[in-house]
Amino acid sequence: MGRGVSADRLTLFISAVGDAVLAKFVELGVHELGPPPAKFCFMVMGSASRSEQTLESDQDNAIIVEDVPDEQADEALGYFLNLGEKVCGWLDRAGYEYCRGGFMAQSPQWRRPLSDWKTYFSDWIFSFEPELQVRFGTFFDFRCAYGEKSLTKELRSHVFQLLERSLGFFRHLSEIATRYTIPLGFFGNVLVESKGGHRGELNVKTAMEPLIFMIRFYAFKHGMEAIRTAERLNLLVERGLFSETKRDGLLQAYNFLTRARIEREIRTLREQGEGSSLHIRPKELSRRDYESLKASLSAIKRLQKDLRAEEL
Repeated sequence: MGRGVSADRLTLFISAVGDAVLAKFVELGVHELGPPPAKFCFMVMGSASRSEQTLESDQDNAIIVEDVPDEQADEALGYFLNLGEKVCGWLDRAGYEYCRGGFMAQSPQWRRPLSDWKTYFSDWIFSFEPELQVRFGTFFDFRCAYGEKSLTKELRSHVFQLLERSLGFFRHLSEIATRYTIPLGFFGNVLVESKGGHRGELNVKTAMEPLIFMIRFYAFKHGMEAIRTAERLNLLVERGLFSETKRDGLLQAYNFLTRARIEREIRTLREQGEGSSLHIRPKELSRRDYESLKASLSAIKRLQKDLRAEEL
């Protein structure tokens, strides 16, 4: 992969392809099932919502249905369950694997009326359930990929209204953020797995998770509706919350780790023909890339330290 191509532009392109594929499958599903009985939005979540997908990205999607009278609810939800099953099945066959956590529109739990989605977010924000880390990482980044954008707009407005009166939610998230282990040793060396099938390797996706999590934390805490990581970082600078130097270091970390992940995916696809791996061997990196890896992890660790100082 050419060094001149930024990881941010690559993920935008990969995600745009995914959006087009999803839209086509939804249209095919509607063609087979007939006109929808209610307005709806097929939304994507997580990295897909941020347009930050890489080559190995599974599905994270759901359906929001407009609220309809009770006597019409069963028919409407039955239609959209069938639509979700068709679309998710086609996506899987097209190479977008089923979500391991089951967060897909083919599940009755994730194709619900707008009022139910509002209740979901209210419960997640005020209950501090054990699964909050997963919910925050999967559902709080969302956008409409097909259908009525007004539904996601109303849901997002509801979420931010809830967050204005939930200091406990952010306190709990900050505690989660400080528990992440950044794979960087005391002397600045990159920490790798010491046993098992990935001994001597580093999971790039896992290394990136705390960065994405903490930037999302800051964005929601300060009422920012931007979804993409780079956009959030720029807004944090505009509002005087981050320095340009801090933003640039975190952007470099995001771009380097994303590029490393994509390069690893391409290499594995070439060598094995299918499947992929999220692991890299730091010792096999060039000196330049190894130093970039250390700098990336160091920037994430400083962000974690800053967040801990601010919140705890």
